[in-house]
Amino acid sequence: GYVLREDVLFSAKEELPELQPFDEQAKQERINYILENGEEKTVQGRLEVLVYDDFENERSETEYSIIENGVRNKIYSFEGHFLSGTEMRVSGIALGEEIVALDFDIINEPIPFSEMGDENPNLGEQRTAVFLVNSFENPIEPMTVEEVEEAFFSNNVNSVHPWIFNVSYEKAWLTGDVFGWYTLELTEEEICGANINNQVVMEAIDPDVYFPNYTRLIFVIPPSSGCGFGGVASVGWPEEPFVSPEDGEFFATWISLNVVFSPNNFHVVAVHELGHNFGLYHANKWICSEGVIEGYCYSLAY
Repeated sequence: GYVLREDVLFSAKEELPELQPFDEQAKQERINYILENGEEKTVQGRLEVLVYDDFENERSETEYSIIENGVRNKIYSFEGHFLSGTEMRVSGIALGEEIVALDFDIINEPIPFSEMGDENPNLGEQRTAVFLVNSFENPIEPMTVEEVEEAFFSNNVNSVHPWIFNVSYEKAWLTGDVFGWYTLELTEEEICGANINNQVVMEAIDPDVYFPNYTRLIFVIPPSSGCGFGGVASVGWPEEPFVSPEDGEFFATWISLNVVFSPNNFHVVAVHELGHNFGLYHANKWICSEGVIEGYCYSLAY
């Protein structure tokens, strides 16, 4: 179902706090500040859904934005299993390009992948570009281009390609190229936001890649950057194109990976994040202490 959360009132700060993934206190403080200092606003556009996964601490967080005339408006107090590309109208209290949602309407939803037939972008060859990026503050290269090629595109049992091929009953497979390393003019904190929406990233990689050749974009960040997540991914297929200054418009999903490289486990995180690109949210398992009848149980997403 779809939920507009009401548990949003917290003590305000004089200034908007910096937000990091999974910092619930800072988020609540920001929401309250917007409610006290913002103005009524309505935006209408395409939804962008991102899922942040912290595998080490077994938690995840979903971020929602409405893209209106090229402007990304971040939405708070808003939950639901939507796909990127859903057209929505969101009303609430806004400060700049951040809105605390009070009401929303769904104008148009993307066609479900199951109804697309041969037009389903999740089937067939998945042309993938992998970009290795690091920060000028710590320009380490913990894996080689050859190792990353092996991890994504080889027939090795621990590669992403055969995993996707097998679980799709041979209906989808990965091919592609690895680019980098790129040392970017981003701090160690800023490198965590390395994705196709980042102008610094686009300027660095655009001369080396013809984007219309690819439908999946993957950004690999050294784990020493301390981003607080192992992976972040867009959910579903975009309804609006990205724009390359050199190549024009193109459609693609993207993920960022921030995990220790190991030939035995790197593909596990990559496949998980690609699942979000394919339109999937998390499954859940029921964890119970001893004695299910009387013990404590909770739901754990994975």
